[in-house]
Amino acid sequence: NEQLSVNFYDFINGYRVENAKRLMKEPGKKNTNILNIALDSGFNSKSAFYMAFKKATAMTPTEYRNTL
Repeated sequence: NEQLSVNFYDFINGYRVENAKRLMKEPGKKNTNILNIALDSGFNSKSAFYMAFKKATAMTPTEYRNTL
């Protein structure tokens, strides 16, 4: 917490968001719905995923996917 200036929850969610971003870029997952990507990345709900994703990237998962 002190070294990274981030709490454990945000630290873990950062890894989860990065995993979700990686999954969205995979050609085979192009049409996978956002909820499945969230669950595959370790989130328990779509709302928690959206909040963490927006906090980490300043855009929603759908907005991010549209930029790919």
